[in-house]
Amino acid sequence: MNVMKKLSLSALLLATAAVLPGCSDSEENGGGNVPSKFKPIVLTDEEKAVVAQQNAFSFGLFTKIAEESDADNIMVSPLSASMCLSMLANGADGETRAEILDAIGFGDKELDAVNRFNRRIAEEFSAADQSTTLSLANSLWIDNAFPVYNSFITENKSAYGAEIFNVELTTEKTRKQINAWASDKTNGLISEFLKDTLKSPCIFLMNALYFKGFWTDKFDKSLTAKGEFHNADGSVSQPMMMNASGYEFSGCYDDKGATWGRIPYGNGAYELLIVLPDNGVNVTDYLAGLTEEEFAAVESNIHCRYCGRVSFPKFTIESDMHLNDVMKALGMQKAFLPSEADFSRMSNVNSYVSFIKQATSITFDEEGTEAAAVTGIGLDNSAGPSPSNDLIVDRAFAFMIRESSTGSILFMGAVSKL
Repeated sequence: MNVMKKLSLSALLLATAAVLPGCSDSEENGGGNVPSKFKPIVLTDEEKAVVAQQNAFSFGLFTKIAEESDADNIMVSPLSASMCLSMLANGADGETRAEILDAIGFGDKELDAVNRFNRRIAEEFSAADQSTTLSLANSLWIDNAFPVYNSFITENKSAYGAEIFNVELTTEKTRKQINAWASDKTNGLISEFLKDTLKSPCIFLMNALYFKGFWTDKFDKSLTAKGEFHNADGSVSQPMMMNASGYEFSGCYDDKGATWGRIPYGNGAYELLIVLPDNGVNVTDYLAGLTEEEFAAVESNIHCRYCGRVSFPKFTIESDMHLNDVMKALGMQKAFLPSEADFSRMSNVNSYVSFIKQATSITFDEEGTEAAAVTGIGLDNSAGPSPSNDLIVDRAFAFMIRESSTGSILFMGAVSKL
């Protein structure tokens, strides 16, 4: 019987995020900055509960997007969306605020606690590994004619480091400025976030998330070659596949029919999780049916180490989507209703959320991974209130990039066709 398949999800109880040293004794990582020593982020029990709730939001967000999308490959950044919506919550009150916080996993937490948690996450994630670049940037673009309370601006500057821009929002000049900001904060990966000039917003909130991580054990470019990939629609393509033998990774096989693999970046503070369902198991259906308890069980087993062949496709995914319907489905209702939205902590002029959109980009190659996301929220005025020791990723799969000690998910995607 296969070693990975023998693993019982109830046998191991300790979840770890150890740096994988590789199958050899070599200390080289193939170039790039030398990883700093990995120091896990220690969370309180309350913070652990928040991360668990936010990961539930991550899976819920991903599942709803998968249900609505007809694209072969999808990707979303739960962290970017959560940060932007948290800034929005600072301007909301009553049921509007409660729905926003509940949707992104903060439940009945006080706003001060939400802001402190996000500030800590942003600071510690950025400093977790010197060889990995992780940056979070936020901004508020306020129309000159829209009065905003100083308390709203101050809170978002203090907790989120938000840059403040007072502009005429509906001009082509402002669209170009917003796109330039997004491009600058994502190293050029997302250069045209707004395709059209904004129509009638009074305030525009933005988050930009950028990640660049080098594999702890990089792939040899000379071994990259065309290989077979079995697409979800039954067709077979031949993408470029990165290959390695004697490659150390960790993983497990779960009781629902999927192999999980984990490959670290740098010092292990960040990691790629690969979810490879068995043949005949739809990857998005699998993730949609994965409960929080089952995911926790996988985390308890995925530290088991293997040394074998790894084959992983070299590819890029880009996406651009509106999240209005998704967030409504997750319980955020009143914020979108002109007659019911309560953003009275932001301004004395009634407003409502007209749109939420997110653009993402991710590239996997022999060196590592470069990814970015930009989330934008526009508010308008309203009239009223594996089956072997090898890891061969040759069929539809899902992936997550996360901070390993907290388990917080930065990016999440599914690849059904290459």
